[in-house]
Amino acid sequence: MNILYTDFFCNCWGHKRLNKEFIKYLSTFACVDILTQKNWYKELPSGVYNIEMKKEYYQTGRFLSRINSLKMMLKARQLDKKKHYDYIFTSSYDTVAFGLGRLFFQNPERFFIMHHNNLDGIQRKSVDLIFRSYANKVNHLVLEKFIGKYLMEYYDIRAEQINYLPHPMNKNSDCNLIKDFDAVGISNSNDEEIVSKIISYEKETTILKRKRKKVLLRSQKIEFDDGYLKVIKGYLEDNTYNEYINRAKSILVLFPLSFRNRVSGTIIDALSNHIKICGTEIPIVKEFEKKYPCICKSFSTINELIDFISNDVDDYEEQFAEFEKEHTDDTIITILKEIFR
Repeated sequence: MNILYTDFFCNCWGHKRLNKEFIKYLSTFACVDILTQKNWYKELPSGVYNIEMKKEYYQTGRFLSRINSLKMMLKARQLDKKKHYDYIFTSSYDTVAFGLGRLFFQNPERFFIMHHNNLDGIQRKSVDLIFRSYANKVNHLVLEKFIGKYLMEYYDIRAEQINYLPHPMNKNSDCNLIKDFDAVGISNSNDEEIVSKIISYEKETTILKRKRKKVLLRSQKIEFDDGYLKVIKGYLEDNTYNEYINRAKSILVLFPLSFRNRVSGTIIDALSNHIKICGTEIPIVKEFEKKYPCICKSFSTINELIDFISNDVDDYEEQFAEFEKEHTDDTIITILKEIFR
């Protein structure tokens, strides 16, 4: 079986580890070629053929990224003419550019497109119409089942064209680090209004300082530090990000309610390392709250969030084990073999 693993959009640092995991899994039972940016991946599994394109093809910007997306799809078409791939695994794509670029290929049913923020990004009727033009002609990969349900209900996509693929775990815990933060929320997707409300609440009440609860948040605009609530801004290197995660007793998911039909790597990072989470009432948090109610909570007010941070929770290893069982390497490989058979 021959599979082409592609990224038809600007390679995203946040998806780099995810893509490497899926490439590794696919290579256990198929011949895998990957089409990617030059020098993007290192230490790929043996037997994986890496076709690299110029870095310029992965520039951002609405117009330029779409032009380059079409260039990448043309390159993929050239490869497909030579090798006649059984499947084309598209790890990311531009919703508009894909509508045109898919016409370069024969047998579009070979395409499996993975959804990240694409569905949340369909805000104009024209983009919606473009997506609908190919929605029932390709296969869909979703990282949670509620996203597949949305595709069926809103876009009338047939159930057999939708495939659930669990997000791989990201175990990076360092047992030598002290859990000196009661809560950490350092995702780049944090809602700035929520961060501001937490700062204002702490200024007015000093509740975290009085309860000696240390909280670290990340903002794109604000910096703050009263000794207990600390808000930082700017880019975080992977090792710094992982260190903060490992120093946390709990992880805060302060995402806007517009974060709907996608999965958060922050949640996966937390649960993979046996750290409980508390987040806004977005679908992924509500879904995980149903599955793992002892280790995942949602909040609607700042008071509820503070209560979560303030209350120590017993060890719920059983629910962490349930999460791990659904997201193990063997489980995901089994699912992939069933999808690409």
